[in-house]
Amino acid sequence: MAGVETKGEILSYLDKVTREIDPPKTESFTTTAVASACHVSRNLASQYLNELVREGPAIKVGSRPVLFLHRRDLERYLQAKLEKNEYSSMSELLMLAGRRASRDFEQAIGSDLSLGQCVEQLKSAMQYPPHGIPVLLVGDHGTGKEYLSRLTFEYGKNAGILSKNASYISVDASRHSNAGASLERLIFGEGKIPGSVGNSHGGVVYIRRFDHLDPVSRDAILQRIRECETGAQEQGRTARFILGTSRDIDSDAVKAIARSIPIVIRLPRLSERTMEERTLLVMDFLKKEGQRAASDAAISRGALRALVASEFEDNVDGLRACITNCCANSYLNRKDDRLVIQTYNLPPDIISSLQTRVDDDQLIPGGTEDAFDSHRRVTGLFQQIVDAFHSFEDEKLSFDEFFSSAVATLKAYEDYLDFDDQNADERSASYEQVIGPIVDEVNESYGLDLTRKTARLLSHLVASQLWAGTPLTSWRLHNRVAFKSLCAELSRRYLVASSAVSQIDSKVRLALGAEMDDLVRAMLLLEICHVLSSGTKRREALGVVMCHGYSTATSIAEAANRMLHVRVFEAIDMTYEQQFSDVATPLAHLLERFSFCESMVILVDMGSLEQVLDVIPRSISSDVYVITNVSTGLALEVGSILASKECLSDNLPKVLEAASPSYRVARLSKTGEKILFCSEAGVGAAEKIRRLIQDSLPESLPVSFTTCDYNELVRDGNQSLAIEGQNVRAIVGTMNPNVTSVPFVALEDLLSQGYSDKLDAALAKYLDRSGISAFHSALLKNLTLRNVVESITILNPEMLYVEADNAIQRLSQLSGKKIDSRRRLGLYVHLCGLIERLVTNNFVDSFLGEDEFARSNPEFIAWFRAAFSEMCRRYRVEIPVSEIAYVHKMLEADGASGEVYCRNQVSFEDE
Repeated sequence: MAGVETKGEILSYLDKVTREIDPPKTESFTTTAVASACHVSRNLASQYLNELVREGPAIKVGSRPVLFLHRRDLERYLQAKLEKNEYSSMSELLMLAGRRASRDFEQAIGSDLSLGQCVEQLKSAMQYPPHGIPVLLVGDHGTGKEYLSRLTFEYGKNAGILSKNASYISVDASRHSNAGASLERLIFGEGKIPGSVGNSHGGVVYIRRFDHLDPVSRDAILQRIRECETGAQEQGRTARFILGTSRDIDSDAVKAIARSIPIVIRLPRLSERTMEERTLLVMDFLKKEGQRAASDAAISRGALRALVASEFEDNVDGLRACITNCCANSYLNRKDDRLVIQTYNLPPDIISSLQTRVDDDQLIPGGTEDAFDSHRRVTGLFQQIVDAFHSFEDEKLSFDEFFSSAVATLKAYEDYLDFDDQNADERSASYEQVIGPIVDEVNESYGLDLTRKTARLLSHLVASQLWAGTPLTSWRLHNRVAFKSLCAELSRRYLVASSAVSQIDSKVRLALGAEMDDLVRAMLLLEICHVLSSGTKRREALGVVMCHGYSTATSIAEAANRMLHVRVFEAIDMTYEQQFSDVATPLAHLLERFSFCESMVILVDMGSLEQVLDVIPRSISSDVYVITNVSTGLALEVGSILASKECLSDNLPKVLEAASPSYRVARLSKTGEKILFCSEAGVGAAEKIRRLIQDSLPESLPVSFTTCDYNELVRDGNQSLAIEGQNVRAIVGTMNPNVTSVPFVALEDLLSQGYSDKLDAALAKYLDRSGISAFHSALLKNLTLRNVVESITILNPEMLYVEADNAIQRLSQLSGKKIDSRRRLGLYVHLCGLIERLVTNNFVDSFLGEDEFARSNPEFIAWFRAAFSEMCRRYRVEIPVSEIAYVHKMLEADGASGEVYCRNQVSFEDE
């Protein structure tokens, strides 16, 4: 039992010291240290330690001296699983765990990407003889100015530039902003006091917040820095200076400092770093939190994606603080020994901007490179194309063999984008919205059959070019020569594809402000070459329309293309002030782009034909026809010949004859203008409406106001005797007879508005503005509902109005549908006239489709009879189905469906 207790004690000791691991210090992990701490002999400690290694709880590193560590604690520190129990060295252990010893700038995430130029400048400033060059680091809060200054110091020591006893000293100028002299003494010393420069022993002095000093103190310190730079200071009092500021690089303070500092370096904000860098930063901070809490750390894909896409006011420091806060929240509420950041652990403002995906709940362990598997897979596919092309260049493969292999790999990449890519972001989707129409336009221009799959491919390629991460960007740079050669080879063999890619490139550059690199161009060339080699017909003819006027050429070209069902014409629009010389260059470029076409025609509206012929590029081998006086008809005649691949020269005389102008004269009626009046209630009611309108006119007009039969207009329409051959300006009535050639003015519109724009237009030829205004005033006075009812009935209008109102309300209640005010006015007029007609036996006795109406609307007929039962009883009349059908038609007229009687939902109580 004693042995078991001793072995347990040794394992507990390893647990304790491994949790507190400090990589440079390994003394606590030797057999001697274990034996001393557990009060056992060295041989017994060695026996138990080796047993723990064989059993699995401990790891053995065969360095000198041999080291023993607690497996789980070491795995939590490394945030990686260890597959073996024994390792020959610490280097082997770190390498197999996915870790490698990083030196100075290699520790900075993005040192080979967005920070690459910054690092190169810092290296050159450190190396420059005799004592380096001062550097001004400019960057927002939290961008890593002090961190990079420390790495610069480490680089100087590792490269042998700085002495072994050199030190790094950081000074905060903001604490001395009002006491510049004291800061100067602090930095440069005075008398026997060495100051920061002396204490650095020729190392690095970093002065942060240097812009906080007043101009006088700032200039004094800059002068002393220049003396150190030139070696004017006494031996042992020189150092390399790095200054830091969070001011904008274009601010007056930074410009003033930059006049004395040779190297000014701007550090990018977090939002300006690549997606890969931001992902690496998140995973690195998560790994460190896992080490700090001695827990296995992990993060969901949704949370990772949200953090990577978010902006933080304090940039990298803000991201680090957010992850620490999320881990603290997770640690407090964890259910096991793991430290897991889920989406709900994120701050509310980040959660609110997240768009969820199906894999958001999948966990990525801290320290893993799982987040970058997609990049390795993509680079692997692209590498296959590069390897195949190198084999073609070495004559190990024929071009057809290479092309077949490259296209197969490209299709595998497209399948990956469609089915396996879990890292696609909103940026690629937004690019696809822009690039999709560009691909469609190129399809029309070149007669290609590129699908939306091509737009998706191009969108992802452009996004990876602009926002790629470390592995893919580095790989692209390494293989840029191969892709440049591949583009040249494909362009030489496929002229049409090369021209199409050039057009896409120019339009993408115009839309997104980015020029496609050689990898994107090569993949797009492969795609289009594959489409061309698959039998897609290429464009064989080009027509160009050139016209003065706003989009005139475009309108003619698009109209002809649509009617021909094939794209034949391109357009060049010219403003009215432009001469041909202003568009000569665009025309030449257009012809050059389509130089592969076998037939070319240029249609112009006016100008010298010789001018057009002078700009035709020498590379054009086909005949180019130039035809003047362009029109849509001429474009159709020419386009049909080009589309059918007929010889234009043989058909040109027929084209010109068919497109020559012709004329006809329309002999308009010389009869005077008329305004017609009609009513479904009969000619008598129409006559009363005519008198109401004519009496409202301020003067007698040379216009004939005539009544006509409503049923005749409905039956014969434009061919009725009242319309055909007559100069009718408007029809006024209670129900629209639907005569398409003449505007209709509804009486209920006049009642509700007091005027009608259509009626005003019919009278505008004879009445000026004041006359129209006088007409409106008189019309408003005469066209009250009571006046209308009085004019068309012989019965008591007041009693009729009340009874009609009660009946309409009852009809609305029974049907459960409201009736708008406009229709209600029309119903009052119609129903009051209806009662008079029934009393005088002058009602409508038939209605077109009456039987069908009765079969389809039995409920409405029942509601109507119930609603008007009191009126019918009072006047001892019965309302026939034909009149009920007319009312139903009035209610449904211009409605969206038979289910709704009104648009505005106006109740009867509103009036």
